[in-house]
Amino acid sequence: MQRSDKEPYKEPYKEIANLLVEIQHGQTAPIEISIGYVNDQNIVMDGVVIKKAPPRAIKELISRGYDLDVTKEGVRVSKI
Repeated sequence: MQRSDKEPYKEPYKEIANLLVEIQHGQTAPIEISIGYVNDQNIVMDGVVIKKAPPRAIKELISRGYDLDVTKEGVRVSKI
């Protein structure tokens, strides 16, 4: 989904980011994310992409109903 500069970040992105902060606060390894990314056609897209995270973070996201897609940009996170 292409992001419009006129619309604020959507609640699901905030929810994902807050959940990852909560998981990391539980003393896991560092978590690196990107809010938005650039696709193969050099178009800025919105979404949350995990660049680096411990297995616990991935397991927690899956258990809470998130869908994870592995891409060359990282792991895109979306709500099922």
